Amino acid sequence: MYKEIDLQSWSRFDTYKHFSAFELPFFNLCFNIDISLLYQKCKINGYSINQALHYCCLQAANQIDEFKLRIIDGKVIQYDVIHAGAIVLLPDNNIRFCLYEHTVDFADYVNKANAVRDKILKTQQTDPRSQEQDVIHFSVVPWVSFTSISHPRGSGKIESIPKITMGKFFKSEGRTMLPISVEVNHSLMDGYHLGLFNQHFEKAITEF
Repeated sequence: MYKEIDLQSWSRFDTYKHFSAFELPFFNLCFNIDISLLYQKCKINGYSINQALHYCCLQAANQIDEFKLRIIDGKVIQYDVIHAGAIVLLPDNNIRFCLYEHTVDFADYVNKANAVRDKILKTQQTDPRSQEQDVIHFSVVPWVSFTSISHPRGSGKIESIPKITMGKFFKSEGRTMLPISVEVNHSLMDGYHLGLFNQHFEKAITEF
C-alpha cells in the first residue's frame, strides 16, 4: 500500500524541485559501522551475518519515511513498507536478483529469505518482484573493504530507489567494522536522513 504526496503542500517541495532539475540528483555516503555485537551473536547462534545485516538495515529504513518515498510517473508516493531487493550469487559467480520480504520477526525473515534464495539457485531465474519500486537495492562486496563506491544509472530514467552496499568486514582496535554505502536521490532526502538511518541501524544491531 502507498499514498500519494500532495506536492503543493509538501514541506520539502522547494528542495524537491531544486534537485529534480539535476541530471544526476544522487549523493552517496560511505561510512564504517561497528558490528562486533551482531557478529558475535550470529557466530554463537549460527545465524547468517549477511541475513542479519539485511534484516537490521530494513528495520532501520522502515522507520524513516523518506526511505519509503519514490518518484513514479511524475508523482511522489510513500509506501507503507519497503522490502529488500537483493542479490543471489550463483555457483558460476553470476548474479540474479531477488526480493527478501520485510518482517518484524527475524526467524520469519530468514525462513522466507531462504525459500527465495533456494528457488533462485534451483531455477537460476531472477525474482520478478525485485523489479518493483517498494524495495531498497541491496548489494554486497564481501571481497573489498571499500572507502567509496558508485552505481550504474539508466540514461534519462528517473531513479529514486535507495541503494545500500555492504563491504568486507575488517578489524579496528579489536572491533569488527563494516564499510557501508548509502546512495539516495537528493530530491527526496538529505544528509540528515542518512544520519537518522545510521542511528536506527546502530540501534537495530544493538537490540538484535
